[in-house]
Order: sequence, then C-alpha cells, then structure tokens
Amino acid sequence: MWVVQAWAAVPGAELRVASPPVWQMGGFFLLLGVALIWGRCGVGRLAWVLAGVLLLLWVWFPHDLPAAGTFRVTFLDVGQGDAALVETADGRAMLIDGGGAFDSYDAGRMVIAPVLWDRGIRRLDVVVATHPQLDHVGGLAFVLRKFDVGQLWTNGVVREAAFLQRLERIVTERRVPVRAVTAGDGELALGSCRARVLNPDASEGPGASRAEGARLNNQSIVLLLACGSSTVLFTGDIESEAENRLVRLSKPLRAAVLKVPHHGAKGSVYEPFLRAVNPQLAVVSVGQANAYGHPSPAMVDTYRRLGIDLLRTDRHGAVSIIGTPSGFKVTCQSGRQLKRVALRIGSVIAFTAGARKGEESEAQNLKRWLNSRGNCALP
Repeated sequence: MWVVQAWAAVPGAELRVASPPVWQMGGFFLLLGVALIWGRCGVGRLAWVLAGVLLLLWVWFPHDLPAAGTFRVTFLDVGQGDAALVETADGRAMLIDGGGAFDSYDAGRMVIAPVLWDRGIRRLDVVVATHPQLDHVGGLAFVLRKFDVGQLWTNGVVREAAFLQRLERIVTERRVPVRAVTAGDGELALGSCRARVLNPDASEGPGASRAEGARLNNQSIVLLLACGSSTVLFTGDIESEAENRLVRLSKPLRAAVLKVPHHGAKGSVYEPFLRAVNPQLAVVSVGQANAYGHPSPAMVDTYRRLGIDLLRTDRHGAVSIIGTPSGFKVTCQSGRQLKRVALRIGSVIAFTAGARKGEESEAQNLKRWLNSRGNCALP
C-alpha cells in the first residue's frame, strides 16, 4: 500500500482519458494485429504508427462537444440529490450541484467525475452550489479537487457541518474563486448561453443570516439559462414561498424545461408558478424508493393536469436535453439499458427466442445498445 501511495503521489501519475468510440477500439486492435504479424515490412510499420496515433488521440481525449449552434443539459442520476451539467458548442461547461456524499457513496467520485472525464471535460467554468445541503453539495468536494474550476457560486448562507468544512478546505487549497450571488447580479455569459440569477432575493444580502429547513430551501440559487430561443430553469430546493415571490416579479419566468423544485415535494407545488413558467418538459431528480416519498403524488397529479411532460431520474436515469434552434431533443439513460433475458433450457443464448413470446431478447438488447436516441419510455 505504501508503494502504491508513493507512486500515486507523483505528479502526472493519474491520467484520465475519455472512452474511445467502438470503431476506434476495433481499429486499434486490427492495426495491432497487422503490426504483430507483418511487423518488419512496410505494412506492419505503418500499422504501428497508426496504432500509436490512436493511442495519442485517446490520451488527448478531445472534448465531446455539442454540435455547432446547440447546447446540452444533462440531469445526472445521483440518487436522492441534484446535479446538472450544462455544455455549450464552444467548450464552456457549468455544473449545477453535485449530489450527495456518504461513507459508501460519493456522487462526485462515482457519477459526476466519470461523466466529465468521459466527455473530455478538464475545466468547469462555473460550479453552482445552490444551497448548502448534503444532497446538493456533498459530491462537489471530489469534483473541485480533481478539476480546474473558474468560479464557485454559492448563496452565501453559512452553516456548521463536516461536509461543508471539507468543501471549504478544498476550495482554499485549490484557490477557487468563490462568489455569493443574488437576484441583483447581472447575467453571466457562458459561450452562446446566458445565465441569470433569479433567487435568492437581493434584499436579504448574501449570507445575511443562518438558515435551516424551509428557509434554507427558499434561499436556493435559481438560474434561468437562455441559449438562443431555448430556456431552462434550475430551481434548487425552493418551496412555495420563494415560488410565490418569483411569480410576483416583473421578470419573465417562462422556460421550455423546468428542473422540478425540491425533488417534487408537496410543499414545492405552487400552481401559479408552474403556469408562469409554462414548461413543455419537467425533470425531477430523485432516488429510487427514497425515504421522503418524493415525488409526491400531489406533485405528479398537478403536472399531469397542466399537461407538463415529466421525466424522473429514478425511472429514466440520466436525462440529456439537446437544445437546437428548432426546439430540443431528449434522450434518457433508460432507453439504452440492457434488460434481463430469460434463458430457455438447452439454449446457449436467448438471442431471438424471447421476441416470439413477448419477452425480452438479446436482439432487443443489441438494438438498445446501438440506439443513439435513448428512448425515454418508462423502463
């Protein structure tokens, strides 16, 4: 263990690379085979060179950028917590919350960081901690330690908690600029997008008082992200009190996509707020069989009655939204997940047998694996 730890402390000992496409992996092993068989002739030498180029490409891991003129928002599946990643076509990235962190599970280490590495993201321009609760900022400690961060936004509320002290220690060590934001601040330009803070109220001032419970929730940072004609509203854990204040403001709230406030809790269902936002799609970030009963049946019924399409991370997994000039496209992790196949006696693999009996088959699993659209139907 001492030897491993000693080598791990050497600068550059840890190198994270993005997952290469399947065609690149197949091409690499094909070139490797050619190089080993005909290593001494011209074809073998060329194969060695091309295989080396592929390796260098993987080490460089270019950023998996959205197409020109589009942006991507991914609501990550971090269990009972919040985390959303915003990416623009020119390489800018914003992370809004980081899920929770416990002894056996750290959303920053086990979910968020792998996604960032896999997409070739080395720097986050802005990290937003909507409010200091464990299920929203617990995973940010690992992210801030492993990635370059331009700014850390907070609501300015001070609390005494071990996970916050850990986060503050990493922020100090990494010298991350911290900014307490309120609704009085101007817009932030994030590539082709603009982010405007709508909450907490500027009259209270950042960090004006300690807060707990509903008061802390209502001081969550609320962001309205506008990218061209597409808008997304991130709401943290605000409840009906803050929603009522936002409705009474003269600033427009309309957004095509809404991050459901407070994981769909009953106390955060305020119908005038939903009518003011008038979203086409809402995403609720919740954990399976969570102890809070989120999302509440009242919340689900209200959204259904208002004609708002609802996606849930506990059922659909990560939800990715691509904003385009003509609207947005939605993909879900559940649409790519493989299903259990019942093997029949005497069969080596149930490739097509299940399809004839209305059951899952490996042919259907292969189709799911190749499906780039990620159907958002319930699993």
